[in-house]
Amino acid sequence: MVAKSSTEKRKHEVLSRGSAVSILIIGAGVFGLSTALHLLENGYRDVSILDAQQFDKSNYSPYNGADSASSDTRKVIRAAYGSKGHYTSLAMEAVESWKSWNKEASHPLLINSGWARTNDKEELLPVEVKNFKTMEALGLRESQYQLADTAERERAISQGWSDTKVDPFGRTSNGLPLGGVFDSSAGFLRASDACTFVLEKVKQLGGKTVLGPAGRVSQLLYASEQKHGDQRRVLGVKTEDGKLHRSDVVIVAAGAHTHVLVPASSDILTAAAGTVAQIKVPIAQQERYRPDNFPISMWNYTGEDESGSFTVFPLDEYGTVKILHNAPQWRNTVYHEVEGAGPAHINALSIPTSWSLEERTNVPKASIECIKRFISENVADLSGAEIVMAKLCWDSRSIDDDFLIDWVPGLEGCIVVSGGSNHGFKFLPTLGKYVLKVLQGQHDEYTKLWQWRTPSEREVENFKDLNLSSIRALSEQKLSSSLRDLEW
Repeated sequence: MVAKSSTEKRKHEVLSRGSAVSILIIGAGVFGLSTALHLLENGYRDVSILDAQQFDKSNYSPYNGADSASSDTRKVIRAAYGSKGHYTSLAMEAVESWKSWNKEASHPLLINSGWARTNDKEELLPVEVKNFKTMEALGLRESQYQLADTAERERAISQGWSDTKVDPFGRTSNGLPLGGVFDSSAGFLRASDACTFVLEKVKQLGGKTVLGPAGRVSQLLYASEQKHGDQRRVLGVKTEDGKLHRSDVVIVAAGAHTHVLVPASSDILTAAAGTVAQIKVPIAQQERYRPDNFPISMWNYTGEDESGSFTVFPLDEYGTVKILHNAPQWRNTVYHEVEGAGPAHINALSIPTSWSLEERTNVPKASIECIKRFISENVADLSGAEIVMAKLCWDSRSIDDDFLIDWVPGLEGCIVVSGGSNHGFKFLPTLGKYVLKVLQGQHDEYTKLWQWRTPSEREVENFKDLNLSSIRALSEQKLSSSLRDLEW
């Protein structure tokens, strides 16, 4: 399924110039920040980041109007990846860096709150059996507790974890079956604070930023002539204000917009969105939901993205809890003419909708009602609590759920770094190391795993069908139009 491009000449030119090359990164989210950080830490001096979001003003907080997958209050950090042991190893590597950053930052960025992945099944799900085997191989089996086993719950409590950590939805006290796993090695990341922390590091190391309207990229900038057969040479980017930004290498780390800027990636990447709601916790209930008492709490976990699961995150500094609902993952399908292929060649792409504090029009009412019903049934003390914010969290999703980090076939001087900021957030300290390896022509198991893929016709057809499915189509939904739609 892997195909390598004929961009070797351009790559050799880049390698021969070493750290003297100019590099422009589209996107100041997790992938772009991590890439810039590792380039600057390894001697590259001409590194620029462009992004349409005013992250230096919003500090990546959705409460300040930031709108991207990286702009969040909480993200999961975990090492349990079922049979995907390579991601477990990558996560363990990242955890060590997060611990180091905890010492550098003004307050901890990683919080070991634990993660309760719950259901009503007595037996472990297949994905959890694999998780147990993986964690046992790492010597971390004792950090995993099977919740259907009373003795295991008692073991967790005897080791200092509270009742609400092992049974966050109070199922046993209500006579309801409790299954799943409490993973005490997991926790959450203060997402917006972490991104702000890294952006400052990038600036301190000499990285240049163009953030806000002046950083909104409209297209890649190409040389007028074709080179090496079908090859096109990328010279930089053009922003919506008409300004040209030239560079030797363009790294597209534009999240859910990546496949729009690089159409060749649209057979591998798409834009998908889960629904996020922020619930204002009454002061009388806040103690229960603080990270010391309440873990990341997932209901109906199966290991599948669209299983109907809900995730509740511990209380944040705004006095709210974040609830994530991923069933379905929404698509906003538009039809684009394929560049250079004529009007007969039309491609259906899922493209992110926008959101701001002033405009609250992109959230399906059905998702809001699902979240309200979940609250009433599982965290009833929050029933009727104010929903202060609801939005779609758009992310880039790949055809096989692995990242895409490679030179783009047919585009000299262009690298794509994408495939899921939600999944990738935990790797913020380390992911850029692998982008650097791709840039320098060094390869390991990860760069090989994330290299450019050429899916079969059937795989592409299935991927497109997923995007065009009516059950995921925003166009088939009634959308919220104001805060009134969030009321109980």
